[in-house]
Amino acid sequence: MQYKLYERETRYISELDPLTTARTPEAYICERQGDRFIILMEDMTDYKVGSQVLGADLAQSQIAVDELAKLHAAFWNKVDHLAWVPNLQAYMDSAPLTLVHGDFRMENLLYGCEPRHDPVSVIDWQGPLCVRGMNDVALFLGQSTTTEVRRAYERELLARYVQGLQAWGVEDISLAAAWED
Repeated sequence: MQYKLYERETRYISELDPLTTARTPEAYICERQGDRFIILMEDMTDYKVGSQVLGADLAQSQIAVDELAKLHAAFWNKVDHLAWVPNLQAYMDSAPLTLVHGDFRMENLLYGCEPRHDPVSVIDWQGPLCVRGMNDVALFLGQSTTTEVRRAYERELLARYVQGLQAWGVEDISLAAAWED
């Protein structure tokens, strides 16, 4: 309660999720009153939960980076109205800012298993932050992607993220800037 985790999750689902094409389970009920809340969401038991132990392979890493580009592009330099979302520190709080998941790792990703599924759905929105987008990317590549995949494809995955942002309309990003972050 002290960190307002439940407020952050319910507010993300009800206020911010509709503003992005990043996939989260559909919420049928999402309400909060004081320290009580309820979220009733889509049953996604036929999706596969990502495994932090096994780590993300290249295909899973590509899907995750694509989803981050969708999320980050929707809020790129558009976070001034999100006073309820905390930030981190001086460098990560300097422009360009976006809304990040804050805990973007395998256990918070549900990967589609059937042709009718979306490639991935992101869960656990208790920790969104307003910081540089690389916060999520670095966390995922450093903690979720297998060491072998990260070593072999890190630059390619970062370029994919930057290209994804640009495809979603972000202009003030370059591969060099993303790499420096």
